[in-house]
Amino acid sequence: MAEDIQSPDGLSVIGWRAWRVEFDCGVPILHSMGFEFAWPAREPAVAECLTCGDETPRQKCSCGLYSASSYGRLLSMGYPLHDVDRELLVVGQVESWGRVVRGFGRSQHGPGPTLGWRAQFGYPKRMFVLHESWELVVPLREAYGQPVLMRDLFADEGREDTTKPTQLDEEWNDR
Repeated sequence: MAEDIQSPDGLSVIGWRAWRVEFDCGVPILHSMGFEFAWPAREPAVAECLTCGDETPRQKCSCGLYSASSYGRLLSMGYPLHDVDRELLVVGQVESWGRVVRGFGRSQHGPGPTLGWRAQFGYPKRMFVLHESWELVVPLREAYGQPVLMRDLFADEGREDTTKPTQLDEEWNDR
């Protein structure tokens, strides 16, 4: 496990996000969905911004490592959780720390509690793959040193109220 990758002061937030998986010399590498950013294995991801510099992220900028406040929020934000354009997808919890800005984006259900966070540093805490992507479980676990489980990621898709915890949130929030 990659227990040594965590907030130096012990203060962090746990959010949810989706990644696409690419392979480099047979090793799986997690990539952000929205733009090209590789999440390194065995070391924290570090947000970078030409505008904010060392103060990444700032409230009035869109930089930072994004995570949703819950799995339900992630679903409401329209992230694809299935094989889009033949890409392998992973959903998981991410631990974020350093400078953390609360709230971003918009929900299809309008204003309400925070959708999540943008952070300076982050690392996957646990990951979930679809059953048909079972071949990713061991390579992702070995690369990132974190738990990887198979899961029906669509069980909560299309829910009306994304402010309430999903079954996946309830199963993992207190572990």
